Amino acid sequence: MNRRWWFSALLLLMLLLSRSAVQAQAPKRVAAFVYGINAAAPDGVIGTFAPPTVESIYLLAGHTSVLSPRQTLVYFWPITNEYRAAWSEMNETIEGTLEISQNGRRVSALEQVDYTIHFGAGEGAPKPQLYLGAAAAEANQRFEAERNAYQQAVLAFEKAQAAWQTMLREGQTRRESGSQVEIPPPPSPRRRSTSSAPVSTAATR
Repeated sequence: MNRRWWFSALLLLMLLLSRSAVQAQAPKRVAAFVYGINAAAPDGVIGTFAPPTVESIYLLAGHTSVLSPRQTLVYFWPITNEYRAAWSEMNETIEGTLEISQNGRRVSALEQVDYTIHFGAGEGAPKPQLYLGAAAAEANQRFEAERNAYQQAVLAFEKAQAAWQTMLREGQTRRESGSQVEIPPPPSPRRRSTSSAPVSTAATR
């Protein structure tokens, strides 16, 4: 009896120490100004961010990339030796104008615009498409229309499938009673090509 009590107490102590160690290893999150980055790449767009420790951001010349000034929670992840952002906990847009300088002199200024990035689905899908300003709103409207049409098609198929299942059960019952019953083939879903899906839509005005 004493041996069982000692083993239970030891196991409880180990669990408590293990829980304390895990809590102690939880990274500290600090509110910080960062740049969310959707960088142009040969295969599309790469999403990342620049924490306060990054002094320079290099982007592919001749292509459109997106810099989004944000306020978020940043923490250091020692397992991969990198900083990460807790976007789900804080993701606030910072208003402002991006000034471009050369040799200490301002050469350009970029106002904030809305943007959206649409990623294709399935094998052979097109590369991610970046839309800016009015084109972003139009692209999202097209996607919403396509998604609504797809959802309606799925709902119609499910109703037709349920009706066919009912017809099948009734037909089998009538056949068992000796009746001749013709059962039509099951409905087939209409194939639709989901051209794009917006996985990142950010209003930066």
